[in-house]
Amino acid sequence: MRTGNPNAATYDVVIVGARVAGAATAQLLARFGLQVLLVDRGRYGSDTLSTHALMRGGVLQLSRWGLLDRIISAGTPAVRRTTFRFADDVVPITVKSSYGVDALYAPRRTVLDPILVDAAATAGVQVRFGVTVTDVEHDSHGNLTGIVGRTRDGEPLRVRARIVVGADGIRSTVAERVRAPFERVGTSVAAMTYGYWPGLAVDGYEWNFRPDAASGVVPTNDGQACVYASASPRRIGRGGLETLTRIVAESSPDLAVRLAQARPAPALRTFTGSTQRTWDGGF
Repeated sequence: MRTGNPNAATYDVVIVGARVAGAATAQLLARFGLQVLLVDRGRYGSDTLSTHALMRGGVLQLSRWGLLDRIISAGTPAVRRTTFRFADDVVPITVKSSYGVDALYAPRRTVLDPILVDAAATAGVQVRFGVTVTDVEHDSHGNLTGIVGRTRDGEPLRVRARIVVGADGIRSTVAERVRAPFERVGTSVAAMTYGYWPGLAVDGYEWNFRPDAASGVVPTNDGQACVYASASPRRIGRGGLETLTRIVAESSPDLAVRLAQARPAPALRTFTGSTQRTWDGGF
């Protein structure tokens, strides 16, 4: 991974946010010969509150970029079956081979994100973690010319770039600083609590739906399965095992039995719901 001194150069593109969107964008731009700086306030390889069950499009992209073998080598299990449950209706679907993809995968973000960052660095991207972006800079015509921030050690950082990309999430500093207009604003109608169960009996992806009670199973790395429960924010509250168990029992009694027989998840995480904003632009 190239780390260098970003203050000492002018880049074609600086990308704020080194997660899936930012790292993938950086890699592709670098492959086309652009000089790219990728910064993130977090730490390399850290986890994040996120779903991670990839559908065919995501797996296909990883295959095209030559990265799918790394996902598989990291012990990510192949998913060749998806089961939907709508009340009493059960709809099993076998994943068919298409465009060279014969399975789905659900790598933990601690696996997927570093692979994408490493691929970006290999393509020539300069990567800096521990960088908090606090503002953007403009020229006299109002065009973006770079970013301003600080390192984890408190050192000031100023980077010049022809293009600034905000891939820094729902509370994007870049979008806020450029006053990007909102394309759509809405309030989430669902919250979620989830954890990772070791040794749970699974058969691919499972998606269970009942009114105000949904749940699912996602086989992932290290022999674990991500189990989630989703409902209205009022029902999820602060989340936790009792809440998850109750909603799973409503949406899939079969899954509830398997959870009761498995070793419990060591910890759970909860998304309580928030205002969702989609920006128009962000450059």
